[in-house]
Amino acid sequence: MDNEEFVTDIDWTEQDFNKWIERQKLSPWEKFKVKVSNAWSSFKDWIGKQSLTEILTGLTIISSIISVIFKAIRSTRKSGTERLADQRDFGYYDPHTGIRWDLKRKMTNNEKAELVRRMDDGEPVDEILKDLGVYKYR
Repeated sequence: MDNEEFVTDIDWTEQDFNKWIERQKLSPWEKFKVKVSNAWSSFKDWIGKQSLTEILTGLTIISSIISVIFKAIRSTRKSGTERLADQRDFGYYDPHTGIRWDLKRKMTNNEKAELVRRMDDGEPVDEILKDLGVYKYR
């Protein structure tokens, strides 16, 4: 692009810069490249003005914040054993058909006994789960 040096060498305000981009009739990709090159050059100028201790302090603070965020995200996720327990409690595997049915909630002991009794009578599992009100529709 011919005007790239022109854009990055001048100290533009954000509003002037956006007006200049609109007047150039650039494609979206070219607009993106101009904005990235402008941001990169301003970042290099900012780095040149800072001392080494300020840069290292900033990087330490940023990395600490990122690690705290990732630890918080990781702590809210369920472990493998918790996911397996949920799969066991909120699902029913029918060994006759090999189908696993998702449940809205855990079945009570009475509901499990009712399920087994009605399965022995030959009733389909999906109808039993729907009648008991535990089947989770997708």
